[in-house]
Amino acid sequence: MILYNTRTQKLPLSIDFYTNNANALKMFRYNETLMSNCRDYKIQEQVTSDVYYTYNALVTFNNTLDKNVINAFISLDKFLQEHEEIENSRDSRCKSYYDKMIYWNNKYKIDSSDNSIQAIQSDVQDLMRFLAKQEIVKESGCNLKRNYF
Repeated sequence: MILYNTRTQKLPLSIDFYTNNANALKMFRYNETLMSNCRDYKIQEQVTSDVYYTYNALVTFNNTLDKNVINAFISLDKFLQEHEEIENSRDSRCKSYYDKMIYWNNKYKIDSSDNSIQAIQSDVQDLMRFLAKQEIVKESGCNLKRNYF
């Protein structure tokens, strides 16, 4: 599997929007229309939080899935329980990816066979490739991949 990270020009490095100009700039690069339409700082900060947690959860899930399937789904389940507010996010992409994560988690709980896990891994890798093409996430360097294991 390919490992990814969230250190890009479009994803915030924390949930701070109001006090962190770099995050604000990244959020406007991520979706200028959405951030302009929010107008209220509290809403913009909530959207920043949704984006931060959603993409970090996706990357963590992808990177852990190759190494330890059980831990990957434990962390995914924990994320889904702790961040239910993303289900009602103003960002449609976050809602969509949150729904995908719910689907993967439920699929694993119902059928944890090798075929099911491979199908989930394939789906996750397709999504990550798509996000990498949009420059939302990026592939980790070769050295990082070797050090990860």
